[in-house]
Amino acid sequence: MTVAALILGAGRGERFVKSGGSDAVPKALTPLGGRSLLAHSLTALAAVRLVERLQPVLPEAQLADWDALAAEIGPLPGLVAPVAGGPQRRDSVARGLRALPGTVRHVVVHDAARPLLQADDAARVIAAALEHGAALLATPVRDTLHRVREGRIVKTLARADCWAAQTPQVFRRDWLEAALARAPADGGGDDGGDGRDASGDEAGLLARDGHPVQVVPGRSDNWKITSGEDLQLAERWLQAAGPLRVGMRIGQGFDAHRFAPGRPLRLGGVTIPNDEGLVGHSDGDVLLHAVCDALLGAAGEGDLGLHFPSSDPAWRGADSAALLTQSYARVRRAGLQLGNLDATVIAERPRLAPQQAAMRARIA
Repeated sequence: MTVAALILGAGRGERFVKSGGSDAVPKALTPLGGRSLLAHSLTALAAVRLVERLQPVLPEAQLADWDALAAEIGPLPGLVAPVAGGPQRRDSVARGLRALPGTVRHVVVHDAARPLLQADDAARVIAAALEHGAALLATPVRDTLHRVREGRIVKTLARADCWAAQTPQVFRRDWLEAALARAPADGGGDDGGDGRDASGDEAGLLARDGHPVQVVPGRSDNWKITSGEDLQLAERWLQAAGPLRVGMRIGQGFDAHRFAPGRPLRLGGVTIPNDEGLVGHSDGDVLLHAVCDALLGAAGEGDLGLHFPSSDPAWRGADSAALLTQSYARVRRAGLQLGNLDATVIAERPRLAPQQAAMRARIA
């Protein structure tokens, strides 16, 4: 393992609440488009194949609720249970670092409050960090920037030299740990009017230590949710552009098996009373096999035979629900999620109407 991601969501979100955001849950768990900000961020990073571990950092009070949160997020490769954050951002980063295996060499730091991150942007900044040691997403500043004290302009900054920092930010682990250890306890200080602010994000800490930090152009829509208005804008943005971000994918699956005596009949993950069952290398569940093929096809991941070949003894007699779980994990890793599923079983016998509710619940 060489690359792991810290997803920071331990902040109290005081500005968010003061500006009209809800204080019912921590900001990272605030819903956006039916999913939490944290879930959006995790899904984007899970789609980057270089990221082998997803380490959330959450308020300590939320750790006991992780099972429910994980169910809402869904299966994601590399996702592990969260660790508790600290009183300041740097404390949370340090605690997240301590939770990572010693084999991790590069660390992705991402704000859970940036839920509109796109996986290809994350992949670009990770690739830059692997080459240069440190990198961050940023966008060029469009407005004129003034440094202001006591309500008065004291300095006008050169706009061409200013970039607005975003996350993810990606660093060599040893560089980041050393920079955190040398950081001022108060998180920074006055810049003395010379434009060199010692406070700020992790990229600023590494730059102050003399490490080259590569700037990778990001997107203007990768904004941070800091106010209730930001959340409303993100909701409208998702409604208007969400389907276009990843593209709506449609997959179609089909499967057919013959009956044979001496086998249980499994359909939709449910055992159905019958004097014969379906022949297959696994449990012969044609319904779940067709669903798997549809999901894998929509994600461009091939078909069931590619990932679970009949030549592999590991899948002999396997519960097809396990195949479905792994197939959907591949869909989520591709940055997609299920929108709708329609399945049809064509059979003269047995009667399936009494089993439909159980089958539907099991597939769901």
